[in-house]
Amino acid sequence: MYKNYFKNKNLKRGIDNKEKDNGENKNSIKDNDVIDNENKENTQLYYDLDAIQKETNWTSVNVQSNPDDKTYFLSLISQSNEINGHKIDTNFYYPGTAGQGIDMYFIDSGIIVHPDHYDTYKNTDYERTVTCDAISDDYDVRETTEDEKTFCVVENLDYPEHGIGVSSVAGGTLGVAKKANIHMIVTDYYLIGVLRSIDYILQKAKPFKTVLNISFGNKGIYHKSYDDKLTDLINAGIIVTVSAGNDGINVCGEKDSEDFGTFPGCRKAIAVGAIDSSFNFEFIEENQKYQMNHNSNYGDCIDIFAPGDVVIPYLVNNINDYESIGGTSFAAPIVAGVAASIMSEHPEIQFDNDLMKKTLIDMSIKDAIIKSETGNTDIDPFDEVNQTPNRFLNNGKRSVYIPKEIIKSCGGSRGTSCDEGCCSKDGECISLKQGFQDQCLIENGCQSEFGRCFSIDDIVQECEKELKENQECQLEISLNMNSDSDLFNAKKLKQCVVFNSEKCQTFNDHLNIGSSACSLAKTVKSFGDYVDHFDMKKYYQHTKMCNDALNYHSNECDDAFQNDYDCLINNYYKGSDDESLKEICLKFKSEKCLNVQNRINETINTNPSCSLLQQIEFSNEYNGFNNAYFTMTHYDEISDFCVDILSSSVDECDKELEGYEECLNYSFNMNDKNNYNEFIKTCSIDNIKCQTLFLKGLSEVLPVCYSAKHYKQYNILDKLEKVGKEYQENCKENISEEFQVKVIEDCQKEIPDESLFYIDASSEEEFNEICRVIQSKEYEKYESIMEYIPICNLASSMFNGNNDDSSENELEITNFQIKNLYHDGLKDCNEGYDLYLAKGCVYYLNSKYQECIFEGLPADDDDFYYQCILFTEDKCQEFYHEPLSEECSILQEKDLLLILTPSHYKWQEYNDKCFDLVESKRVPKPGKSTTIKSVEATSTKSKSVKSPTTTKEKSVRKTTTTTKLVKTTTTKKSKSVKPTITNQSQ
Repeated sequence: MYKNYFKNKNLKRGIDNKEKDNGENKNSIKDNDVIDNENKENTQLYYDLDAIQKETNWTSVNVQSNPDDKTYFLSLISQSNEINGHKIDTNFYYPGTAGQGIDMYFIDSGIIVHPDHYDTYKNTDYERTVTCDAISDDYDVRETTEDEKTFCVVENLDYPEHGIGVSSVAGGTLGVAKKANIHMIVTDYYLIGVLRSIDYILQKAKPFKTVLNISFGNKGIYHKSYDDKLTDLINAGIIVTVSAGNDGINVCGEKDSEDFGTFPGCRKAIAVGAIDSSFNFEFIEENQKYQMNHNSNYGDCIDIFAPGDVVIPYLVNNINDYESIGGTSFAAPIVAGVAASIMSEHPEIQFDNDLMKKTLIDMSIKDAIIKSETGNTDIDPFDEVNQTPNRFLNNGKRSVYIPKEIIKSCGGSRGTSCDEGCCSKDGECISLKQGFQDQCLIENGCQSEFGRCFSIDDIVQECEKELKENQECQLEISLNMNSDSDLFNAKKLKQCVVFNSEKCQTFNDHLNIGSSACSLAKTVKSFGDYVDHFDMKKYYQHTKMCNDALNYHSNECDDAFQNDYDCLINNYYKGSDDESLKEICLKFKSEKCLNVQNRINETINTNPSCSLLQQIEFSNEYNGFNNAYFTMTHYDEISDFCVDILSSSVDECDKELEGYEECLNYSFNMNDKNNYNEFIKTCSIDNIKCQTLFLKGLSEVLPVCYSAKHYKQYNILDKLEKVGKEYQENCKENISEEFQVKVIEDCQKEIPDESLFYIDASSEEEFNEICRVIQSKEYEKYESIMEYIPICNLASSMFNGNNDDSSENELEITNFQIKNLYHDGLKDCNEGYDLYLAKGCVYYLNSKYQECIFEGLPADDDDFYYQCILFTEDKCQEFYHEPLSEECSILQEKDLLLILTPSHYKWQEYNDKCFDLVESKRVPKPGKSTTIKSVEATSTKSKSVKSPTTTKEKSVRKTTTTTKLVKTTTTKKSKSVKPTITNQSQ
């Protein structure tokens, strides 16, 4: 029994059950009223509410079940890791107060307050507020309109995924503190906007009743302003949780280090790292361990770890669904939710940040995290070098309950029978869906008149039947795939296919969790080592080994079919929509795919991995080998199907042919094929459209017409095909290596120097003159040199599988680079001279100085204050005393940027006023409070155990900084949405 963390109170029992809603949204989860277990006649539970209350001292115990594994990540914080191979209890147990009366603030991208995901308990005793309070940016912070209170999003974003995620896991239906008030403050993640958000919270927050979560940050830049604001928040009695970030690095170094973490490195807020929200079953024999997320940042300034892989609402375009996402961005608000729950459970205690941090650390599970098996495995975050504290979040309940599906009460005076399963001695209906249970044995008092019961002999016979039906699954777990002889051993790989089959995985899983008949039968009879001494560790090792080997061959075989990728069809092709079918069939019926079945057969026979996959009858619907094999064996069927699909292409061919009549005027006969100049004059033609047609062929350039000619005679197509064949014979086929090299060299001569696109202007007149050239029609060819420069178009046909492809790769890379340079030049010209100067000014600055430049004089006293905050930063003072670049100097002279060098006419005013003004706004440290009580906690020994941070440039605006903070997110997601945040994150 674990020691209680808080003194006893009057306790209540209750269940807050979460079930599927049978309404329009099949995935929504609704809150039911708290259920008093003593008054629920037919409800029997596998967990003990009395014991949980005694353990936790919660005023009431609420339980959220886990439909469709949505809240699995929450279950981890309300039990210990002492699972010992049993089925995991996926319920989330939490105190009934659930954050009631506590305000949780989030500075983030926004929120959509959907009633399915943020219950406000309207007209109940615990009605709460869930709202978007304010929107802040470089210019100001303003309170939201009525509409924005339930739907707000940061400018330039359509959907506030990150904000929805952090607020949901902290206090939503799928979150921790379900009754806490939720306040979203929208930010643009730029420094001034974030500072305004913090100041807004300082004005509104209630001391000792507020938790703030910050799930974003940068690395490598120390902001004294952020450090000071964290101090102000803490001095104001606000609990602050911050995400560690998602770079997979130690962010706890010195303030001038390149890996310094913006918020965790200040060592003031509660800094949170992330684990993978699943147990690492492999290689763990006793208690399961949590595996640290490989993207999570670490170091001795990280206070605690929490689940990082979560499920959040997906509300894009009025869709009401869920999505998976991950990162330290979501671990931090889970800790915030637990903090809010602790505060609501103990209103008699004034929790400041230090006391809450100590409480969370005392309650945490120590030494239960192992380093990630992926990422940089050479580094151990928990070793003596990195000294990351090894603490996993726990909300006060550590006891572990093993789920058993119980239907209802049975037997006894009621004489009630079980609809399914057996009636135990204690009058509980026990389900058999997960296998035989010992309560269903006649020898253990099972009541056969009220349900199915079994004798030991029955179980033995059932086990023997089970073993016979799964004989092929009982493999000797001793495979070794470390050598090539094992990796290419067809017999062993065949065993892997069998072992990894759904049938065998189910069989072994039942043995593993004890739900097989043999799990009971082996207690009275031996069934051999495989069953009697089932080795879970070896089972998972074997599964991983087989997966690695099969994936190796699958990938090798996929690579072998790379050239025929467009020709491969999977067995679900008929289920595609009309447009997709047409596209599939155009490719399949193209000249490129002629005889593809023969090429597939040859590849399978000659490629070792493909041959093995065929021998072992490997099946995976997303595997290239399976698609290739299906295409080969169903070629005629697919071909006939595509004929029907493409029969409608006749009507579209006329439109596709427009403009190609002029290509009939070319002739490609040469007097001397060995004369390079005549070859170039003949084959490198100015009409790029026609040259592309002749080089690539009808099937690729005119796919609709190529298909339509099977149904209708097109004279022009026949003529084009004849001319194209002449071009192929004279200009593409059997070209000497000497000519190929010369063509590529001549193409490279046509490629302009990169400087052609650089705008290096010392005056506005020079800038405009350069832009007239870049915006001219002559420059349009740089959209694609491989397509629009004839000699380079010809060069693109010089490459084939027999040549070294380094020249081809070099040309393709150059083509891509020139296109980007051309587009960059066009963009600079379209934006104008002043913005060109501003970009130049910012470009040459060290990133840490970019926020020291302002767009202009302050609009008001409030704006002046935020400029002063940055003016007084040590780094800005350093910058102001350095020489300015030419661009910055011009902008300063034109009063287009405010750069407060000592020679600037405003320098003295800022220097005289700012230091005193900033200091006057600081929140003083409170005196010792006699109302703060110590918290009784366990004395478990603590052993030393990722917010991607990117700097984005933004147009210089009013009181602005050009360094943007990054949300901390990884996005495990099936649909992908945007930000790079402290989630793992994205």
